[in-house]
Amino acid sequence: MRVLYAIFANGQPWLRLISSITTYYAARIVCTNQPFATEAGDVPEGTLSLVISRTVAEGIHEDLDITNYGLSPVRFTFEVALRSDFADLFEVKSHTFVRRGRIVTAWHDKRGELHTSYSFRDFDRHFIYRLRNSGSSPAYANGRITFEIDLEPGATWHACGDYLLVQGARIRAPRRSCAPEHHDTAVDELQR
Repeated sequence: MRVLYAIFANGQPWLRLISSITTYYAARIVCTNQPFATEAGDVPEGTLSLVISRTVAEGIHEDLDITNYGLSPVRFTFEVALRSDFADLFEVKSHTFVRRGRIVTAWHDKRGELHTSYSFRDFDRHFIYRLRNSGSSPAYANGRITFEIDLEPGATWHACGDYLLVQGARIRAPRRSCAPEHHDTAVDELQR
């Protein structure tokens, strides 16, 4: 399965400044905004910082942190576009994709979850993107999860996203979470 991921501020893609692996199970991506228009006026490039921190243990946990480094308040729509294609490993390696089966995506507003399911003959898989600890309520429209963000100068907005992989009765949920909630796993103990 492949998950295709893109992020936007008022429809404009973010610019990646740097990305790195911070430990054997974690990575961090730092982005800034391109210039974009809002109802209150234009937001210059480099006003906002987006830090995406991801940890992997069974599933994937990501923290999204946006900071306003400008001198004025900023109100905009933050968008996350997620697509899953459940491609076969051999198709991914050869870059030749054949559409099979049926993919269905549904947004569960009360739970803040995006569910994508794939079925083909006796093969059945699900991908769930679960949002929590969000600084604003998520919504889903036009294939994107959206957040209305209102940031004063120097303020930070935060949200968590969990990637859950479901195969039959087995759910691969992240074993790691936000830093304040983080508990060492058995693998951490072994490495220590």
